[in-house]
Amino acid sequence: MGTWVLPMIYFANYQFSEPESLAKWNTEEKNGIYVLLIKDPIEKSKPYKAIFFGESNDLSDPGFLRSHQRFDCWIQEAGSEADLHIATFPMPNSTPGLRQSVVTFLVKYYHPVCNT
Repeated sequence: MGTWVLPMIYFANYQFSEPESLAKWNTEEKNGIYVLLIKDPIEKSKPYKAIFFGESNDLSDPGFLRSHQRFDCWIQEAGSEADLHIATFPMPNSTPGLRQSVVTFLVKYYHPVCNT
């Protein structure tokens, strides 16, 4: 009998969780990196396009995304909150500096529109 494995998404060598609709997203994760995504109608081999990378001390805080200063950019790029997706890369016991260094690397590599 096979083992069921959740689909993941990779950015550089970082394995993020399966993208979920922001409207339905719920996690118990604390420290980590997150990526906001939209469906990519142009690149068929990669169904999602990263529009923002960020880090948090508490990904489980239900309000931290909607109160983020770049939330309007995310909605503008997605078209609506229903079309916005999120994936996370947990970094338990990490420092903000370590998480920010990973975010800085990913931003330089992918150039997401809402990180500018």
